[in-house]
Amino acid sequence: MGGSGTRLVAKIFAQAGIFLGSDLNVEHDNLWFTLLFRRPQWFRKVTNGSEERIFTGLRLLTKTMLGGGALKAEEFSLLASAIADASLNFRAANKSTRGLWPFIRARNMMRAAKTPLPESYRGWGWKEPNSHIYLPYLFKQFPAVKYIHVIRHGLDLAFSRNQVQLYNWSYLFGMDLPRSRMEVPAKSLKYWVHANQRALDLARQVGPDRFLMVNFDQLCHSPSSEIERLLTFVGAKISAEEFSSLCALPEKQTSSGRYLQNDCSSFDAADVAAVRQFGFEVQL
Repeated sequence: MGGSGTRLVAKIFAQAGIFLGSDLNVEHDNLWFTLLFRRPQWFRKVTNGSEERIFTGLRLLTKTMLGGGALKAEEFSLLASAIADASLNFRAANKSTRGLWPFIRARNMMRAAKTPLPESYRGWGWKEPNSHIYLPYLFKQFPAVKYIHVIRHGLDLAFSRNQVQLYNWSYLFGMDLPRSRMEVPAKSLKYWVHANQRALDLARQVGPDRFLMVNFDQLCHSPSSEIERLLTFVGAKISAEEFSSLCALPEKQTSSGRYLQNDCSSFDAADVAAVRQFGFEVQL
């Protein structure tokens, strides 16, 4: 989810020698994935009979990341449609992605597709919070994929200013959008429960070799053991000096426990119970 601490996990892997892309924002989001896939209206359309378009997008992303050569006609068509969507319909948290933004991303993608991935990297992947929406397709397209799902206290995230996913994807769970700011926290928590439960259900289908759930609070509290879990999961071997450097990255988060300073009376009791079931302490 947006604000769950995926930036920290991305920094850990980037410093460990994993290639995350050459067109990233300050949050380490892979902007090629953002352009191609953060498209709720398009997703609703293609999942009603045109799912091959999703796999075309994943092949295009792979080609861009690894330097697979010039784009095919269907890949260029998909890229063009993504540019149009970004120009007309994009929702961003704090900044506009209209104007030249999609064209810059597309230019960078076409350039990168012609540049092979340097052999110095230990592996490749990407960080983009909307990836969990596409999990069934990721598992089909990449048989050996290692997916890491970062989870953070749902009550804290309910009061986050980053609620883009709520507005983009809540329809997947039959949810109505908030009608006012007052309704946002309760709706956000309900979305958090639905989305994380969906991810966990998929995890049970693919098994622990392909899906790892990481508690952000535990990562910050016990970085050594959690970072070891992360590296073991992807099979990354690093030196003791590199490991020590990685363990210095997590910091105590001032936003932890944010919900305690806010009104939680609007939350559904079942949603609060679900937060506890995911392993988080709730003081209400």
